[in-house]
Amino acid sequence: MARRWPAIPKAVAGMAGPIKISQRRGALTAPDGEDCWGLYLPPKRTIALAAGMPPALRWHTLIHEWAHAWIIDAGLTNLIHGEDAELERNIEVFCDTLATAMVRAMATHLGLDPLQKK
Repeated sequence: MARRWPAIPKAVAGMAGPIKISQRRGALTAPDGEDCWGLYLPPKRTIALAAGMPPALRWHTLIHEWAHAWIIDAGLTNLIHGEDAELERNIEVFCDTLATAMVRAMATHLGLDPLQKK
């Protein structure tokens, strides 16, 4: 029997303090109006996750949004801020790459099935 993925925590540590995690029913809407699976809300220090995702995708989304928090907490937005579409894509690629590597490491280390549905 495959091991189950750990539950999503209620909060995670950020460099500037704790970050709350909320899971919401239905799709979330990003600031650009697009539907998304997760959002980091800096003023509230909260990561919002859409409910109903398989566990590996839920963890991937959490780590992706957590990476956005790290970028902001570290002050990197002062270096990379702007409305440049290429810059925005690069930040998204960085957050996705980190999340993919971490979820793969987690699945391997804990003996989890990345395709597990629940």
